[in-house]
Amino acid sequence: MKKTLSTALAISALTLMGAGQVQAQEIKSLELVSGKISLDAVAELNVNFVPTGDVIWCGMTVDWGNGDKQDVRIGDDNLKSSPIMLSHKYPAAGNYTITAQGRLLIRGLKTASSCGGNPRPTVVTVVDQAALAAAERQRVAAEEAERAKAEAVARERAFAEKELDLKRKELEMKEDLLRREEEIRRRALATPAPAPAAAPRPAPVAPAAPAAPLTPKAVKPADAF
Repeated sequence: MKKTLSTALAISALTLMGAGQVQAQEIKSLELVSGKISLDAVAELNVNFVPTGDVIWCGMTVDWGNGDKQDVRIGDDNLKSSPIMLSHKYPAAGNYTITAQGRLLIRGLKTASSCGGNPRPTVVTVVDQAALAAAERQRVAAEEAERAKAEAVARERAFAEKELDLKRKELEMKEDLLRREEEIRRRALATPAPAPAAAPRPAPVAPAAPAAPLTPKAVKPADAF
């Protein structure tokens, strides 16, 4: 019964509006105060319109792009002069396309006819600063890890090149030593051996001196008996 009465009043209001040859306001444009906001901020939207008659109210629906819709009665309360400002808070980061179109809003004798105009959609970008900061930290950490890995690889390569250089020098020294030994051996083979020295002549032996004559030993006479 209540709904039927409201509908009847709305029809009566629209009939009176039509009898007065009155037209609805026309929505001209949608303008965001900022096209990029943080997740914890509120999107602020200016709706610019121009009156095309003496209509007190006209209705429209704003689609905020995330499934939320808002019915607005231009001319109601503090929404009487252009532009009107609307606000919306998004629950998640992303890009959202905001649209607006006229809509009949029934409220008895204060029924609002559909606003005119076809404003161009506008897009707001909602950024999760905490997620961005975390992603930046991960990026920096990944870059540092990659740089540390590259430095470690460079150190290993330098160490390997140094070892290879030492081995090359050691091999060169061994080859040089072998060349010297071969040169010495070759020279030794090319030089004739000297003739053996003559044995020294033995010194002459002096003749032995003649032996002295033997002197007879005196015989002690035996004791007489």
